[in-house]
Amino acid sequence: MGAAGHKLDALLSCAGLTREEIYIANVVKCRPPSNRNPKPEEIEACAPFLREQIRSIWPDVIVCLGNFASQFVLRTSAGVTSLRGKLYQTGHFTVCPTFHPAACIYHSDWQPLLEDDLRMVGAWFTEHPAGGEA
Repeated sequence: MGAAGHKLDALLSCAGLTREEIYIANVVKCRPPSNRNPKPEEIEACAPFLREQIRSIWPDVIVCLGNFASQFVLRTSAGVTSLRGKLYQTGHFTVCPTFHPAACIYHSDWQPLLEDDLRMVGAWFTEHPAGGEA
């Protein structure tokens, strides 16, 4: 959505993907007032919906954009800065935590790292050609 959505569209090519080939879900289902960070109780209230989306889609790869998605999916309190740069296996899912495109608008030095992470996802799909959806 907005500038971050346009940036994501452009960056998907790093993974050899298009918007039509991916499914986007959010940790919280409503934008918090003034676009503030979601509160823990808001994340918890929305968690069953996100879990059901993941179960319904059953992707091979989950790309977590930002802290909240990365921490939720990987069940960790570690920040995305320390998590990014490698793939994690969580049950069936290969998980790639990385920066949110919106963060790269304000921290342009993070964009090459996000691009590297998306290239790593693209390489995963090359190594696993029967892989399904991201």
